[in-house]
Amino acid sequence: NGAFYLQNKEKINKMLKNHIKFIEKIINNNYWTNWLGLSRTLLAISLLLTLILNNNLTLFYTGIQNENYPEFNNLELNLFSWFNNLETGVIVSIVLLIPVILGVFPRYTCIPHWIVTYSFSITCSATDGGDQVASIITLLLIPICLFDDRKWHWSKKQTEKPFIAKTIATLTYYLLCIQIFIIYFFASVGKFKVDEWRNGTAIYYWLTQPLFGATNFFKPFVDVVLFSPILTALLNWSVLFVELIIAFTIFSTNSKYRKTVLIISISFHFFILLFLGIVSFSIIMTSCLILFLISKNNNYEYRNFNFNNIISNFNNIFSFPTPKN
Repeated sequence: NGAFYLQNKEKINKMLKNHIKFIEKIINNNYWTNWLGLSRTLLAISLLLTLILNNNLTLFYTGIQNENYPEFNNLELNLFSWFNNLETGVIVSIVLLIPVILGVFPRYTCIPHWIVTYSFSITCSATDGGDQVASIITLLLIPICLFDDRKWHWSKKQTEKPFIAKTIATLTYYLLCIQIFIIYFFASVGKFKVDEWRNGTAIYYWLTQPLFGATNFFKPFVDVVLFSPILTALLNWSVLFVELIIAFTIFSTNSKYRKTVLIISISFHFFILLFLGIVSFSIIMTSCLILFLISKNNNYEYRNFNFNNIISNFNNIFSFPTPKN
């Protein structure tokens, strides 16, 4: 082995250098941007609004008349079980969420943020899919945020990160992206086996459902759309299409394309918020999309986000070439 190394020393060293350069190229991403800060702020705002705008009986109690108090195991990791009453737990949660929203010391607030989010997701009796997603995303952000030495998450990166920090952040980020890919991929593909989604009528039943349907303010507008079978079917299938587009963007390295998909996907969730009134879910998924579609770009700051270029790029995608004479 020693003789082989001496004979091929130059080739082996060159090969090792190429491997190191390849690894450095993969991990040489700056995840500690204000995009990360914006995403964390949105996650915290979503939960803060839920805690402030809803009664504790609605959030935590069960039963016909909300008479059943949640039971806790003293050994479980649940912030709400650490106090004698839920009101104290809610107040402490709000206090812990405020620094996250402001962006103060992300290195020290990331773990409390996850504890509050996770505790809420396993204690609240009225959670939706967004709450479970938030508890997973805040957990996956911990390894990234622990290496964030900024005083607040709206500022630019101040120091160069060591190799180990970049490696852990990159691995965690790709794991986070895989999680978001799975969410949107199966959200779309899972609907294929449902007859109503295949024949284009599912969106009609969703928007006219009394509990989860369109809000009263927009119901007249929704009724106009649902009156047309063609528009209803197109709206129905567009949901499946957009979810697939979001999922498969994980394989794209084109930053312009990713930013265009970000605009489309945020608009998609904004209309869910607007017409279905699912506020916390829409904010949480918007936060995930920011991480999924933007945060990978090297040193990219949202202060330089050029909406004119995005709109121009969006028009180019859907424009048709002019026929030659």
